[in-house]
Amino acid sequence: MDITLNNLKANEKIVIKPCDKGGGICILNTCDYISKMKELLRDTKTYKPLRRDPTNAIRNDIMSTIDYLHNRYLITDETKKLLTPLKPARTPLFYGLPKTHKENIPLRPIVSACDSPTDNISRYITQFLQPLAESHPSYIKDSKDFINAIQDIGALPKFAHLVTADVTSLYTNIPHQEGIDAIINHINAFKDELPRNFPYSSTIKILIESILKHNNFSFMEEHYLQVEGTAMGSRMAPPYANIFMGSIEQKILKEFQNFILLWRRFIDDIFFIFLGSTDQLELLKKFMNQLHPTIKFTFNSSTERISFLDISISLNEDRTFSTNLYRKPTACSPLLHFKSNHSIKCKENIIYSQALRYSTLISNDHNLQLELDNLSKTLIIRGYPLQMISRNIDKALSHPRSTLLRKTDSRVEKSISTKNLVNKLTKIHKKQD
Repeated sequence: MDITLNNLKANEKIVIKPCDKGGGICILNTCDYISKMKELLRDTKTYKPLRRDPTNAIRNDIMSTIDYLHNRYLITDETKKLLTPLKPARTPLFYGLPKTHKENIPLRPIVSACDSPTDNISRYITQFLQPLAESHPSYIKDSKDFINAIQDIGALPKFAHLVTADVTSLYTNIPHQEGIDAIINHINAFKDELPRNFPYSSTIKILIESILKHNNFSFMEEHYLQVEGTAMGSRMAPPYANIFMGSIEQKILKEFQNFILLWRRFIDDIFFIFLGSTDQLELLKKFMNQLHPTIKFTFNSSTERISFLDISISLNEDRTFSTNLYRKPTACSPLLHFKSNHSIKCKENIIYSQALRYSTLISNDHNLQLELDNLSKTLIIRGYPLQMISRNIDKALSHPRSTLLRKTDSRVEKSISTKNLVNKLTKIHKKQD
């Protein structure tokens, strides 16, 4: 097996990459991979070719910025040490992850920025931006958080639409100044609640500008600078994009507040319940896609069933919610093989954590049993003993779902008050009919 893997790695005619989603591995023809990567880099609005590697010059520029902040007592001695880049700093690398779930398998551009000149700054900024991102009422941490948000809504009227929206290439389409303004505005909105060690907004602004200005990377020994948006792969990118999207969604919610029962977002993946007519929903879609010159949305909607994250959401006969697992058609089950060089405890936890996840996300007992049976078959194929599988599944099932979904976030309670909106709009629709 090791010889086979080494031979594959040494084969210059192929490129092996993890799939963008689904947990699989994709083997691409090297020429095709390079062609698709260079096609991405031909986007001159986003990427600028450079004659030489600017990493050392960027490091010097970063040090000048850090010294500037330190000399003006905007950062402490300790913070200066935290922000100082490695010497020599690593040149970021550009690569693509295959989107096997999409036609022609496009690539998602990633910049590996670990140990780059801006990496320490990005790490520092993230610890302050992430809590701010989580303060948005629409923020969801994970699938469990999402289920908590919808489970107490109750029965929906027949005209209710379940809608998902996704931003096309969010990270590379955030204008620098608008992204920074969104951060500063959000900081100012929460200035009375910020911890004592929170940096001045002027310091945050200077550091973010430095990260965005120095988005350099190399591909096949050629050097580039990302001149628009932020790089996926930067530590700062997720909370930065999250807060920017919060500023966008505020305008949407203000305009359509009388029709949106619930709105939840995982960075650029949005789920909402719309209580207007189909024509009114089309107006909302049009409004969202005309709201910003570079931020564009794709939509899916249904009055019965829709998927969001790894959940399939459907409405029962009484119009209450039911949830099940959702997998993309290209999804794999890359569970660790039992013969792998890992501890028994680790392997036990794989079974237990998967079964626990199923118990949390699946609301119907029959569907849960079907999924657990499929999980058991997969684990058996991966070499796991049946006794170990049964023991850990039983352990997971010993926890009631109500306990697993116990609310830990007060934002969930806010959705319950929207039941009044359902009743109000139901009356409006009856009058229209």
